[in-house]
Amino acid sequence: GSSLPNRSGVELPIVAALKVRGFVPRRKGVKWEWEGTTVPVYPAWLVDRVDSLPKHPTKRYQQRTAKVDGIAIHHSAGATTGEWATPERIARLHIEDRGWPGIAYHVLITPDGTAYLTNRLSTMSFHVANENDHLVGVCFVGDATQAPMTAAQIASGKRALTWLLQTLNLKPENVQGHGDFPNQTTACPGGD
Repeated sequence: GSSLPNRSGVELPIVAALKVRGFVPRRKGVKWEWEGTTVPVYPAWLVDRVDSLPKHPTKRYQQRTAKVDGIAIHHSAGATTGEWATPERIARLHIEDRGWPGIAYHVLITPDGTAYLTNRLSTMSFHVANENDHLVGVCFVGDATQAPMTAAQIASGKRALTWLLQTLNLKPENVQGHGDFPNQTTACPGGD
C-alpha cells in the first residue's frame, strides 16, 4: 500500500528504509499481557533497563488498556555524549523536571547504536499528549534539528522498528514523528 506521509508531507527516512528492504509485517503468535496472556519476547540485542532506571518515589505509569496501533519517533533534543546522553539521565530529567513517573520512551537509541528497552510495551508512558494509550515511543538520543542521527543509530533504529512492527503486527505507515500526531506543537523528532 501507499504510505501516509507525515504532516510535513515527507516520509520519515526510517520508514522509507523499511519499505526498501521489503518489510512485510507478520505476527509470530505474540499475545499481549494486558489481554491476560503472554508477555512479548524481548530480543537479546535490546538492553533491558526497565527495572534499573530511576523512578518517581510515588508516581507510576499505568498499564495499557488499548491495543497499540502506532509508533511515535522522538529525539531527545539534547547532548549526544556524556551523562546527558544516557537512559538514566533522561529518566531523571523526566522525573525531576517534568514530574513524570519515569522515562517517557519505550525504546531509547544512543549514538553508538545501543538500543535500550526503557518501558515495557504494555506500559502507557507519557510521550505524545492525548495519544499515549495506543502508541509506543522510540527515541533517538540527540538533537536532530542540529545534527543528523549517526549511522549506528539509523541501523539500530531500523532493527528496533522492524522488531516492533512485527511484534505489534503493524505496518510502516503506522510510524510517525511526534510532531505529526494531532494537536502537537513540537519540532520533534527534528530534521532527520
